[in-house]
Amino acid sequence: MKISLSEGLAYWSGVAQSDGSFKKHSTKKPRYEIGLGVNKKSLPMVIKFKEISKRLLHRNAKIFKRKNQNVWDFCIGVSRLTQEFNKLDINFDDPPKPPKWCAEDIKFFGAYLAGIIDGDGNIRVKRKRYPQCAVRIISGHKQNELRNFITMKLSCSSHTTRYEADRTLEGRNIHGVWYELEFLISSKNYRIVKEFILPHISIEHKKDKIKSFIENRRIN
Repeated sequence: MKISLSEGLAYWSGVAQSDGSFKKHSTKKPRYEIGLGVNKKSLPMVIKFKEISKRLLHRNAKIFKRKNQNVWDFCIGVSRLTQEFNKLDINFDDPPKPPKWCAEDIKFFGAYLAGIIDGDGNIRVKRKRYPQCAVRIISGHKQNELRNFITMKLSCSSHTTRYEADRTLEGRNIHGVWYELEFLISSKNYRIVKEFILPHISIEHKKDKIKSFIENRRIN
């Protein structure tokens, strides 16, 4: 099937590349799936991802809550779509990399970045006297290409910081390395953020922080 380019597909790609997992099941004929597993705060993102999957990819599935856990799962089969994903330059490797068509058009890039922010983004307002709104995107590897496009499209500086720490996950001690890409929302880019990114963010507390910062700083 042919998939048409749209802001919905751009958002879907951002979520799939950040919070999604691309799995290959080794059977006689390999099967491919894309799944999400999130907490309650991120449920609106999964609902939107589900709706786009049904509308654009003709893939429909239910959202399930894990037994005795505050985690919701959604998974669709994409075996017959892998060739189309390749044609559209949509990959599911880490770190996230915007498809070429997203990088070339600000309305697509804005929707794509909204998906990335919903998936692996963190919004933080720092400094009391002269507040700054920092957007951080977490990945397992350094996000060089994404950083370059953010700097270019949003007319802002950005930087990546490497972190390394021991953490406990489900009773297991894990030594992890991750990277945080950070850029600032300011008078240089708030119009782009407001017009092309903010409308697509589905997780309310992230959307509200950005919206409140723009309104309170009177840069709108």
